[in-house]
Parts: sequence; C-alpha cells; structure tokens
Amino acid sequence: MKSSFRNNSGFSLIETLVSITIFGILLSLSIAMFTRLNTNPAVWYKSKALVYAKQEIRKIRQLNIIKDTSFVLPNKSLKLIREVKDENNMYNICIKVVHKDSLLLAELMMRKRK
Repeated sequence: MKSSFRNNSGFSLIETLVSITIFGILLSLSIAMFTRLNTNPAVWYKSKALVYAKQEIRKIRQLNIIKDTSFVLPNKSLKLIREVKDENNMYNICIKVVHKDSLLLAELMMRKRK
C-alpha cells in the first residue's frame, strides 16, 4: 500500500520559472519600446503640436475670434497658423502647427456658422 503525497493541483516549479522568464522578457521589451518612444523628439513635437492645436480650437469656440493669425509658441520651435476661409455662410478654420524647419506637425479643421 503506497500513499501518494503528490498534490496534482497548482503549478510545478518549472512551470513557474518558465512563466517568470517569459514575463521578464516581455517586460524588458516593453520598457525598451517605451523609452525609445519617449526619447524620440519627433513624437514629442507631434504630441505637443496636437495639444496646441486643440487649445486653439477651444479658444476659438470660447472667445469667438474669427481671423487669420500666426504666432510662435513659447518654446520658440513651433509656429501656430490659423487660416480662416469664408464660404457659403460658414467659416472654415484650419489650425496648423509647424516646426521651425517648416515641417507640418499637426493640422486640425473646424467649421463654424456665421
């Protein structure tokens, strides 16, 4: 009469070690991708440009300022351009954020009734 002390529920030591190893590899890859994304200046400029363009749209809606303007943003490397076209009882407003090297980073369009 042999008694069995082996419990068949749960994970074995090898299964646990393999799982931890796979998790470690995935974690190191994701950290590498995240740091590459954050250190890339083009990604940073594009995200900032989109934020500035959305702020400008919000300002247009709140203050109802409908005119062409352009100005250099505080970081001195981005320029915001607002172009207004008057067509068929509507204003077509285009917000462009341009890098100092004339590279278009973000462009948002808005239509507003007169």
